[in-house]
Amino acid sequence: MRVGDGVESEALALGVDLGTGSARAFVLTGTGRRLGGVRLPYRWRTGLDGSVEGDADRIVELVYAAMDGATATLWPGATVSAVGFSALWHTLLGVDGRGRPVTPVYGWSDTRSSAAAAALRAELDEAGVHRRTGVVLHPSYPPAKLRWLRDAKPELFGRASRWLSLPEYLWLRLTGEHVVDLSVAAASGLLDQRAVEWDGEVLEVCGVGVEQLGKVLVGAGETAFPGSGVAGAARWPRLRDALWRLPVGDGACANIGSGCHDPTGAALSVGTSAALRVVVPGGWRSPPRGLWCYRMDRDRTVLGGAISNGGVVKEWLENLLRLPARGAELDALLDAREPGGHGLAVLPFLAGERSPHWPLSAAATFSGISLATSALDVFQAGLESVAYRLVLLRRLLREAVPEAVAVVASGGALRRSPAWAQLVADALGEPLLLTSDPEASSRGAALLALEAAGVLDVAGVQAPPSTTIEPDPERHLLHARALERHSRLETRLR
Repeated sequence: MRVGDGVESEALALGVDLGTGSARAFVLTGTGRRLGGVRLPYRWRTGLDGSVEGDADRIVELVYAAMDGATATLWPGATVSAVGFSALWHTLLGVDGRGRPVTPVYGWSDTRSSAAAAALRAELDEAGVHRRTGVVLHPSYPPAKLRWLRDAKPELFGRASRWLSLPEYLWLRLTGEHVVDLSVAAASGLLDQRAVEWDGEVLEVCGVGVEQLGKVLVGAGETAFPGSGVAGAARWPRLRDALWRLPVGDGACANIGSGCHDPTGAALSVGTSAALRVVVPGGWRSPPRGLWCYRMDRDRTVLGGAISNGGVVKEWLENLLRLPARGAELDALLDAREPGGHGLAVLPFLAGERSPHWPLSAAATFSGISLATSALDVFQAGLESVAYRLVLLRRLLREAVPEAVAVVASGGALRRSPAWAQLVADALGEPLLLTSDPEASSRGAALLALEAAGVLDVAGVQAPPSTTIEPDPERHLLHARALERHSRLETRLR
């Protein structure tokens, strides 16, 4: 059976997702049904100094290769109406006057700018910056990285004519234009989101001028372009008649893709990192302490929090501990264990940490290990610790948006481990709706592109099917006690 059978009458879109660990591209229908596509993994260069770097051109070529693979699945006569891009937030690179990279891409988890973030907190009104930009002064955001580059690498800093994020560079490669979608600019920490203008005070302490940043585009009339005007579309003849939408922040796309397009649903994404977000209607709203807030477009804002360590914790522990069991066998062992019964307290800060306390520097900590501690104890405690970070986010978000009564989870990490998904539901103490579509960001990118093309309203698209994971009340009480142990350890170390 060909991928197009039975959908010839439906509008089609290409949903492209440039994530933290892979480039993906899929053909989707206007109902959000996924047809053909590919997923191409990549890795960042990491160092003991906290560096997390990538090669911008190699990553863009990987995106192109994913798009090649996805378009190759189209059947003869298929017409693509829109091309949408989802891209990871908070990256940074510098380019010269010709638009060629003069720096690596710095990932959000690069922690070398911790001292620079501390300097910014000392020089600026941190609360005021948070109110204006929606962002905390922290190493994961571009302001601290720019300040670090200015002070620690002045020659490299001086070579850059312009500064941009990875999604902006992707669009620059495609079109030759340095423009940025509001959803990406809003997550940079450089934008005064109230006025939708680059924040002069933040730019000044970073040593960057407004002319070095892209033009912020807002609304479908500005952010969507005919494929005939996208120079790079010549590589994909079957996409030149489609409407191409500027890259949108991956968190915003994940909310749309998982059906959490209004305040009643909180989208939980667990990939390499993890985040919990709610889309709220209207213009700018200052975020409460501990959370961030990014404008998605003129009428929607994304409020939430993010932790730096999600699926990466599970992957790291499996590789480190060399557990004899994997997959379903390991899940069965995990299911049979009492929550917190190992007596350990773990802070899973392998890649630093963000919400809710935003420490400038943080490292993973395992407390309570003895001769009686087993590898499975350590593994279980590590997975539980990720869940406890999510519980802390859920408390803040429930207080800020009480109507967000449903938690909808997406991402491969939980789908690949039903025991971990159950653990998260038990720790939260509320049902977890695990969506059937593991690629919420690319789905959201496709739907937003079709919305920009006037094909649909995302609010009218049915959410993908989900499985409800009910919490176990007794296990929830045990997790609550273990969370107290977790919080006491964090308080002591902070």
